[in-house]
Amino acid sequence: MIPRIENNQRLLTRTELLLADYLDDERQALTLAPHIYIPEGLTEPEQARRIEDAVITVLAEALDRGECCEYVSGQRRDTLRG
Repeated sequence: MIPRIENNQRLLTRTELLLADYLDDERQALTLAPHIYIPEGLTEPEQARRIEDAVITVLAEALDRGECCEYVSGQRRDTLRG
């Protein structure tokens, strides 16, 4: 049986998949992907470094512009203490 895809579902692009793997969050990956280019043919360490640099750059630019940013993920550390 072929799984049915709803209207709002689609396959992730290569960049979205790479970012989702790096960020462990598909929503963040979908938000950042349009602003990031990751060339093909890189080794795994080069690719990881390129993704890390791109994520940091995009977030730093958003903060520098003073634009409204949506907080989409986080973990409260004060509640994790034993």
